[in-house]
Amino acid sequence: MLKDIAIIIQARMGSTRLPGKILLPFCQDTVLGFLITRLKGYGIKKICIATSKNKENDCLVDFCLQKDIFIYRGDEMNVFDRFQEIAKTIEERNIIRLTGDNPLIEENLILSAYYLHNSTNADLTTTRKIVNEEVISYLPKGQTIDILKKDTLLKIDQTKLDSFDREHVISYFFKGDYKIEYLKSFENSKHGDKKLSIDTYGDYNRINSYAKKIYCNHLLK
Repeated sequence: MLKDIAIIIQARMGSTRLPGKILLPFCQDTVLGFLITRLKGYGIKKICIATSKNKENDCLVDFCLQKDIFIYRGDEMNVFDRFQEIAKTIEERNIIRLTGDNPLIEENLILSAYYLHNSTNADLTTTRKIVNEEVISYLPKGQTIDILKKDTLLKIDQTKLDSFDREHVISYFFKGDYKIEYLKSFENSKHGDKKLSIDTYGDYNRINSYAKKIYCNHLLK
């Protein structure tokens, strides 16, 4: 059972390679809608969307209102600030960070990261490492997860962040004296080593077809 945890999904309509991808039709829903439905099915009650004030995201606001999902709009170039501002509004002590273009994030992965984070009292539990602005991922694309301790996130002084830190949210944790735990594998992966992040139209077609085969028959039952 997932307790004392909120999810913040980083999402925007202005993708360079595939604009509007998060609201494309996907397995009886949209990409983002499918992700939200699955997360609710895992018993997660607090779900927030972090996006920017750019006008192109107005339709994303309408979508969230229809789904009764909280959405916060901030600076396009300062994702870190969006997370801090949302963190100020929630009671939960820990935050799971996901992205809207990874709709097939696995429940077993979320549970594994959650239990590791709680058992170690980490400031950050993650599936990747960032060194000198290079992102080293331990799991396939589409299965990225970060869990942040809310109090630690709120204590970070944004004046100490550079542009890379403001965009990537977790990179500053690797520069300070923070307790970081790495999740490099998890048991019973349904998707194996498949790359399931939607970056291009080709990715969208491939992943949508894959999702229909394994999810659509029982998605909303």
